[in-house]
Amino acid sequence: MKLVHYIDPDQFLTLVLKLFGDQEARYNLLLSLVKRVVENPNYYEKEPLMTAVYEENQVILLAFMTTPPRDLLLVSTQEYPSAALDMLADDLWQKGISIHGVNCEKTLSAAFAHLWGHRGALKPEIGMRQRIYRLDRVFKPIPSPGSYRKATEQDKPILLDWTIQFMKEAMGEEDPERAEKLVDLQIQTGNLFVWEDEYLVSMAAKTRETNHGAVVSLVFTPLEKRGKGYASNLVAVLSQNLLNQGFTFCALFTDLSNPISNAIYQQIGYYPVADMDQYVFSKEL
Repeated sequence: MKLVHYIDPDQFLTLVLKLFGDQEARYNLLLSLVKRVVENPNYYEKEPLMTAVYEENQVILLAFMTTPPRDLLLVSTQEYPSAALDMLADDLWQKGISIHGVNCEKTLSAAFAHLWGHRGALKPEIGMRQRIYRLDRVFKPIPSPGSYRKATEQDKPILLDWTIQFMKEAMGEEDPERAEKLVDLQIQTGNLFVWEDEYLVSMAAKTRETNHGAVVSLVFTPLEKRGKGYASNLVAVLSQNLLNQGFTFCALFTDLSNPISNAIYQQIGYYPVADMDQYVFSKEL
């Protein structure tokens, strides 16, 4: 068994596509993040971690992490690659790499969380349980009053506030500076959209791409405007527009603790493909 660190994102993306390119929706997070680095090498503050563990010239584990300390993303060709996880954990620990958490499919996530927590005398705590959804065709929801449009600079103050709230609700993060950079980028690239019913009532964005799919995120409606179908209509129109642009599918992530959003997305055509668990490392044992 050997561990290989990749410096060239093109080479790493080629490897990821070879292994998981036929399951783009399920592995959209890894595929789209590496694709982003290939297309814009300076997107992140530092070079990302890109690592593969091989056994007899066969890849059994891939690891990716942007700008440490962020969540470590793992994918594997085996259900429980215990020896490969041990090798990876040893390598990261010896290099002194800080890890905020791990986010991947359930078995892998729990296994690595246990190994890393033991090495660092940290207590791994479940952060968020997520479900990955895929959409191939849109089912139109019950119409809501209002209309869909692209966000503009004039919308920024409201959308920045919503993005800060979204990050707090969806990721447990409070980072206004990062939120502002995200909003600026999404508006500048024309990938942030709103539903307007006299005034702004909901937002959603296309945040990432794989070779054939588009990832929808930043779906947010203020608390007092929820339950009126605004987000359903916004995401449905956005998803249809993305399919019309030539994407084969759309994907999005949901918080499994929110049954309402999970139900709403299924009503407009999204169906589950995989579950992911996030563990965070914060407290000493």
